[in-house]
Amino acid sequence: MSDLISLIIVVAPLSLLAIGGASAIYAPLQHQVVDIHHWFSGREYLELFAIARVTPGPGSMLATIIGWRMAGLAGALAATLAL
Repeated sequence: MSDLISLIIVVAPLSLLAIGGASAIYAPLQHQVVDIHHWFSGREYLELFAIARVTPGPGSMLATIIGWRMAGLAGALAATLAL
């Protein structure tokens, strides 16, 4: 399965939790990308989280950055649209 499809399958269901704000998805997203799929280490996830928090923009920026790191621009767009 391609990385883009896997990313969409992980991020899209989390969009239902993000209605109250993107901070609601940080823990489930970490569980998926670190513990389940092993796309990133715990340290890498924390670094991406830190980048997402210090940059201006929506809280959902974390999903965009994860998509970018996985598959470049296409990954960033897929993760953003899925969320």
